[in-house]
Amino acid sequence: MKEELIKLKKEQTKNLIGGSIIVLIAPIILTIVFLFQMEKDNLVIMLSILGVIWLFAIIIITTEALRYKKNPYPTTYLVPLDILKEYMNQEEKFSDEEKLEACFHYYIFLTDGKHEVQKWNHNYSNFPDEQQKGSIIYWDKEEYRNIDEIINTKINNIEVPVLIEIIESDNVYLNEYQKQHPELDVKKYIENIINS
Repeated sequence: MKEELIKLKKEQTKNLIGGSIIVLIAPIILTIVFLFQMEKDNLVIMLSILGVIWLFAIIIITTEALRYKKNPYPTTYLVPLDILKEYMNQEEKFSDEEKLEACFHYYIFLTDGKHEVQKWNHNYSNFPDEQQKGSIIYWDKEEYRNIDEIINTKINNIEVPVLIEIIESDNVYLNEYQKQHPELDVKKYIENIINS
């Protein structure tokens, strides 16, 4: 698990640096353009616009750096099994109500490594061949039919909270849980494993 968490930390750092570079591209290009297009009549206006653009870029980068310093893992959560199960049940319910094919997708970090978990409601697919598959939860490449089966088969014997990384976005329910349980600090947990 240590190697996967080191990779996760490097990914998050790379995302911060990449995002900062992207934010800086516009001011750099505009600075170059303004330098070549500079006229004495419009100098104050052009420099004012350029200053505002650079200020916005610096504010965005600083905000992201502070967010990263506070929590470099915004879509990663440390949760007990009952909360993980509740998260999956809520996502499943929402997916059924909205008739969405994709339900949930996350990585779970266990002592034996990083595992990919995802649920698909093929019932809502536009393709008849897919619809025949029904609803499937994948643990890596293995197929399961429901949440209880995957919990009982794969992670039921774990007593400590589990580390999960949600793919694509964060989750309101898990964010609220994380706020209510500051003792489940993802950053400290990951740093302790990396430094052990």
